[in-house]
Amino acid sequence: MSQSLWQGLRYGLRAFRRNPGGVKLVAVLSSAMGVTRREAGDLDGALADFNRAIALDPRSAWGYFGRGIILGEQGKLDEAIADFDRAVELDPQFAMAYANRGLARLRRGEAYIAKKDFRLCLELDPKLKEDIEAHSALVKKRSAHER
Repeated sequence: MSQSLWQGLRYGLRAFRRNPGGVKLVAVLSSAMGVTRREAGDLDGALADFNRAIALDPRSAWGYFGRGIILGEQGKLDEAIADFDRAVELDPQFAMAYANRGLARLRRGEAYIAKKDFRLCLELDPKLKEDIEAHSALVKKRSAHER
């Protein structure tokens, strides 16, 4: 089994531990497959998997988070931010959703609002500081090249 599938399953198990009565196993498996397809470079397949996960479990913060990642990678920043909004609405403790929403906002040129998301993320999970700094630097570098 691929490392990314294991990662997807770990995400699903984490969601299940947070809310054991509210997580549907088939939706967790669809999200895990979405992670796997994304890692393999199949963004369209991953998007279909995350759409399926959300259809099966509309309260799946991980489904919205995963779909937001894919949409962001496809350059659909407004849609990605909407999915990250939904993920944090469903799970206000979802640090990675705040971080990725901040990165999408940074890509949109909204540095001030992005800083708020990063601050919320780090309040929940200070261990993500290095990841946020590294990804923010990449976004800023890409933006400078696009000018």
